[in-house]
Amino acid sequence: MSLRTLLLLAFMLPGGALAAEPLPATPPPPGAQGASGVDGTVRNFTLAADGRVNGMLLDDGTEVHTPRALAAVLEQAVQPGDEVHVQGWRTPTPGVMTATSVTDARTGKALVGPAAPPAPLAARHDEPPRPLGLPPPGARETTLTGRVLRPLHGADGQTDGALLGDGMELRLPAGAARSVTGLLAPGARLAAQGYALQTPFGQVLAVQAIGSNSGALVPVAPGPKQPPAD
Repeated sequence: MSLRTLLLLAFMLPGGALAAEPLPATPPPPGAQGASGVDGTVRNFTLAADGRVNGMLLDDGTEVHTPRALAAVLEQAVQPGDEVHVQGWRTPTPGVMTATSVTDARTGKALVGPAAPPAPLAARHDEPPRPLGLPPPGARETTLTGRVLRPLHGADGQTDGALLGDGMELRLPAGAARSVTGLLAPGARLAAQGYALQTPFGQVLAVQAIGSNSGALVPVAPGPKQPPAD
């Protein structure tokens, strides 16, 4: 059997459907503090503003960000309640890391990463990111209030949103969180207006305006990113 034939078979799923390309080794994100590994139980997924899975929270509070290529597989290979071992890069923010691989902590089976079996990409992961301010399909404009459980972060460890007590995730434009850091602190009460989206993995609001209450909403816009935590 020729090498070309072997390669073609390696990229095919049962039934002849094309699988995603093998996942490349993930380079360290800006400001990475070195390689790290952590064991934990998946509490829930985290979402980008357009509803795509972009990571997960573990039961010990660790926030795991997953690059887009890994996230497309993560949502199919992992479920809340699974015990996992995550390998990746530490960010400058304590308790936040970017994953390069996820394995089943009980069996050692590779679930996500270069050693894991390829999986078909969901259609929404093939779509390019939507322009800033353009709501994703199915989103509804809404204003909500809530109490912050914890801030959420991007791949570089910088704050870009928050998880509320009712499970709603807020996501702000890149760099916008710097001017509203106090509103995203644990225990803070806030109001936010934007585009809400319900997905099979949770709910997320792409924030357009935010404030301490619904009468004090201030539009948000991209800005300089906040310095990483010490």
